[in-house]
Amino acid sequence: MAPPDELHADDVLAVAAQLASYRPALCCAVAELPRQAMAWDCGYANLSSVCATLASSRHPTRALGHVKGVVDLQRLLEAAWREGFDPDGARHFRGKLAGKNGESAMIGAGEWVALLWHLRVEAFVVEVVDRRGAGTAVYRVASACFAQPAADDEVVEVEEVSRKQRRIERSAAAWCGERPPLMLQHDGHSRTILGVLPAPLKYLIVRDPGDEPGRVRLLTPSELDGKQYQIVVCGRTVARGGATTGALTLSHEQVTRRLGRDPEPAAIWDRGMWMYSPWCQLRWSERA
Repeated sequence: MAPPDELHADDVLAVAAQLASYRPALCCAVAELPRQAMAWDCGYANLSSVCATLASSRHPTRALGHVKGVVDLQRLLEAAWREGFDPDGARHFRGKLAGKNGESAMIGAGEWVALLWHLRVEAFVVEVVDRRGAGTAVYRVASACFAQPAADDEVVEVEEVSRKQRRIERSAAAWCGERPPLMLQHDGHSRTILGVLPAPLKYLIVRDPGDEPGRVRLLTPSELDGKQYQIVVCGRTVARGGATTGALTLSHEQVTRRLGRDPEPAAIWDRGMWMYSPWCQLRWSERA
């Protein structure tokens, strides 16, 4: 039986509860669903959501808890440029972004990564250049990054909740992982990927910040074909299981190596095949 085209859920646990029979692989249960306030601020909405999710996950970077809105993100991005991250982005915006709005203030994958590096959060980009099979490539990345650990019977308890809510969380938490959502950039718009439904269904679970509160879409890979994408993942690339939550923090040495450089894609889907940067340990099927 095919799942519905969309869900109405206030949080990831509610998504998990509605999709439990399909065995979804999801981001962490504390992930915040983004919502944009204006037509141009989707990139800020998705980035703010990821920062809030990391803060709720007790990430050691305290500054994450102080990200409250567009201007805060713009100031942090200016600080990232001053520190030496993403020199091309700094030149594009001439080092000034705070207070700007509209199309001239829109940000995407490069800015997301630079800001996260500034906050000492490990992050990398995967690019989907080939429009043919683009949706399958995006699904493959998301499926690898949301892969569940072997012990999938672990249950997350949340303090000070009612018995009914605890039962819901106990049944849904088995489908929630520990990593934040993925950020998906395409054609001047961005969304977050909350998870996937496994084969044979193969659906992407997506939150569009421009949708009404609580609306979560289920998209087949073919619905994403015909476009080019950039996917931002938080965590270190490893050979199996995608980005590990155990490696979210950047070391001083890692930071030093990235100063004065633009974010380099970990992998690129182009001409029907995957190409990898030397430092990337991820490997996917050539068929995406």
